[in-house]
Amino acid sequence: MHENERHKIRLHDYMILELYDPANRWTTRRVRAMIAPTLCAPILLGLPFLSHNQIVIDHTTRTAVDKTTGFDLMNPGPIPKPKPTKHKTRDIVFQQHRAKKAMIHELNTVNKTRRVDDGPQPISV
Repeated sequence: MHENERHKIRLHDYMILELYDPANRWTTRRVRAMIAPTLCAPILLGLPFLSHNQIVIDHTTRTAVDKTTGFDLMNPGPIPKPKPTKHKTRDIVFQQHRAKKAMIHELNTVNKTRRVDDGPQPISV
């Protein structure tokens, strides 16, 4: 085939695609993405994808903003640090109570094996 000759490729296969930002703060709506094995890039997001997800592109400011959430895909900002989990006082007291019961049980088990009921034993030198 020469450079000027065109040939048709029929695309039959598709997959359901849903994209996320790295911090999971934003996600796209699910779309059907056509699978093109000879594509020049790993993925191309075209006008149907942008309109379906209501993404507005401003070339001057280099932004791609989701109109519904205001999230800027091109400038997502720093990833927030996860908040430390707070334990309820009731749960802490319950944990301590269980640990205390387990310790008392272990001490009683050890003491039973160390008890000598036969009286004093002679010391051997």
